[in-house]
Amino acid sequence: MNQGPALQIAWLHNIGFSLGHPFTTREASDEPASALVQYFVLRPGFADVLGRARQPQSALLHARRGAGKTTSRLALTLQCQAGQMDAPVLPVTYVDFERPLVTAGVPAKITLDQHIDELLRLGLAALFDALADRPQRATSFVGGVRRQLAHYLRRYTSLLDDIGLDMWLARHRLLSETCQAETLRLGQVPADAPFLTFVAGLLAVSDTPAMPVAPIANFASFLALAQQAGFEAVYVLIDRVDERQPMAADHAQAAALLAPLVSDIALMDLEGVAFKFFIPTAVLRALATQLGDAFRPGRLVIRDISWDEAALKELLDRRVSVFSEGVLPSLDAAAETPIVTRLAAAAGGSPRNLLRLAEWMLYWQHRRAGPSGALWLTAQDAERAIASFNEEREAYLVAPEPSPTARRAAAEAMIRIDEASEVWVGARCVGHLAAKRRRLLAYMLENEGRELSYDQIGTRVHGDDWTLRGMTSASIDGLAKHLRRELGLGAAGERIIRKVPGGGYLFRQPQQSDFT
Repeated sequence: MNQGPALQIAWLHNIGFSLGHPFTTREASDEPASALVQYFVLRPGFADVLGRARQPQSALLHARRGAGKTTSRLALTLQCQAGQMDAPVLPVTYVDFERPLVTAGVPAKITLDQHIDELLRLGLAALFDALADRPQRATSFVGGVRRQLAHYLRRYTSLLDDIGLDMWLARHRLLSETCQAETLRLGQVPADAPFLTFVAGLLAVSDTPAMPVAPIANFASFLALAQQAGFEAVYVLIDRVDERQPMAADHAQAAALLAPLVSDIALMDLEGVAFKFFIPTAVLRALATQLGDAFRPGRLVIRDISWDEAALKELLDRRVSVFSEGVLPSLDAAAETPIVTRLAAAAGGSPRNLLRLAEWMLYWQHRRAGPSGALWLTAQDAERAIASFNEEREAYLVAPEPSPTARRAAAEAMIRIDEASEVWVGARCVGHLAAKRRRLLAYMLENEGRELSYDQIGTRVHGDDWTLRGMTSASIDGLAKHLRRELGLGAAGERIIRKVPGGGYLFRQPQQSDFT
């Protein structure tokens, strides 16, 4: 079995990081919520985007790549869920645009109604989960209001279907021989289970087809249902619009996807809802260009996130303190000369870059001092970290804007898996991959541009007990090698599926330069 990761963990413990490596996780969605709260650095403008539940106002937070848009969205979600607003808020996260894209074909053809249908599906699922968390909220759903909720759940979700409900019960660890959709439908509810009693009541509602209603009217009815449950407002949180093709390669396409939502006055003026957009600055510029006079910035709170060196230093210090459980207040406390400011200056205003720089610095300190060495950082460690970061920077951290020619070439060479599970490289069909290779590729496609550790890959491809079953980092290396060969990437394969220092891989879609 590979002992590399175990030795690394032991070394991290020896130097004071009892909770693991403080710098390998640079994507907010991968952070534990409890830790994220501790090292979230409040940026100017965040409070304005957060707003007040009793006076909900739509807002747009924009930033450069790697500046913390998703972190801000997750922090906002946590504030809503923890009841830290001036009144209860139901957060509804809209980050996966697969359904409207499949229906419309291209972003520019997505309609407002398609967006609203997806928001109703997501919103009702969020409301259902919120009622499960606090069953006392469900006591207000009686008579006609309960029938309306049952009707909407059936129309927009699968939560009242046998398969969908069983999946929900399993996800919440409630599924058993005596607690299934079938038993709940028969009114057989486990003792002391008020929410499941409520669900059984929903299942008993005889649903009658409703007259066709405009999606925006249905959305207004959903807002009324949320208010019935005690929520003062619904916050729709829209993020990651540029993280999948074709939007990732073209900001104009991302803007086209958002345009129906941003420009519709009737939707934005609905009472009890605020739309919170978290988008790249380049997408905001494209959106303003596309909409022209229809873009009304006065209707939105628009805030930019920018990071100065002091804020970046605070972020690094907080992470060090959290991961060392307060033993180390800062990296400077374990350095012969102050180095955090030097790293913050080299990060170019990007928290993601800063964490990568700090990871490189620990790497070089480990190489210099050895696995038994104590944490004592030098100016040379910092300079080596900056040099290593600069060497890789254009490859996958803060790449320059691609030219239109490069964008077209990337689209033509785009790697994807279709609905029939066949793999395509541009117009060339590779066919069906072996199960493990397909799972690896799917995971990389989902996380394009992000470093994936051996443990993350092993868990997704082989299962939670992958190391216990004799799998090692070498097994993953072999899988990646076979995947490159099967995709027919040639010499570009090692740039597209790239092994990263410290163990793991990073995937990016092919670019024109890969084949020239």
